Amino acid sequence: MTFSLTISRLALCTLLAVGATSAAAQSTPAAKPADASGAADTAAMPAAETGGAAAADSAASGDAAAAETDAASADAAPADGSVAPVTDGGDAAAAASTDGPAAGGAGENSYRKVVDGAFDDVAFSVEQAITNAGLVIDSTSHVGEMLSRTKGDIGGAQDLYTQADVFSFCSAIESRKAMEADITNIEFCPYTVFVYETVAEPGKITIGHNIYPGESMAGVNSMLTALVDTAAD
Repeated sequence: MTFSLTISRLALCTLLAVGATSAAAQSTPAAKPADASGAADTAAMPAAETGGAAAADSAASGDAAAAETDAASADAAPADGSVAPVTDGGDAAAAASTDGPAAGGAGENSYRKVVDGAFDDVAFSVEQAITNAGLVIDSTSHVGEMLSRTKGDIGGAQDLYTQADVFSFCSAIESRKAMEADITNIEFCPYTVFVYETVAEPGKITIGHNIYPGESMAGVNSMLTALVDTAAD
C-alpha cells in the first residue's frame, strides 16, 4: 500500500513538471527571424536617394551653365542675326589741313599752302617760281578783280576775294611724258597755279594747284607741287 502511494505521487509530480515546461514554452514568444531583404532595402534607400539627388543637382548645374552660355551668345550677336563687322583702328580718317593736299569740300582735288604776307608779294613769288623753272607763263587771269567788277551786274551779294590770280603755263617735257602715256591728257593743258586772299581772312594768302587724276599725270602734279612749295618758302 505504501509502495503504490509512492509510485502514484511520483507520476503526478512528473506530469506536473511536464505541464509546467510546456506552459513556459508557450508563454515565451519565438524570436522573429531577421528580414534580410528589408534590411537591404532600408540600407539601399539612402544611397539611392543620395545618388539621385547628386545626379539631379549635376543636371541642373549643366542646364544653368548652358543657359548662361546661350544668353551670352545672344547678347553678343546683332539683333538682326548679321555678323558684326570687324573694324580696324588704323583706318581712322585724317584731319583736314590747308597745308598740303586739301581734304574734303570743293578743294579735295587740290594741293594748297597758306602763308602770311601781302598779296602782291606772294603773287610775285609764284611768278618767279614758274619762270625760274624755265617755264613760260601764257596768261595771268585776274579772277578776283573780275568777280568784284561784275558783282553788281549779276546780283552778287558780297565780295569774295580782295585779290585772286591764276597763272597758266605749260611744260614741254612733262606734257610730252603725260600725253605719250595717254593721248587724252591734252585736256589738262595748260596747267595752272592759283593764288588768292579772301575778304574773310585778309593777310592769309593761299597758293595751290589742281591735282590731276591718273598715274600718267603724276609727273605734272609733282612739278606743280614743287612750284607751290618754292613760292611759299
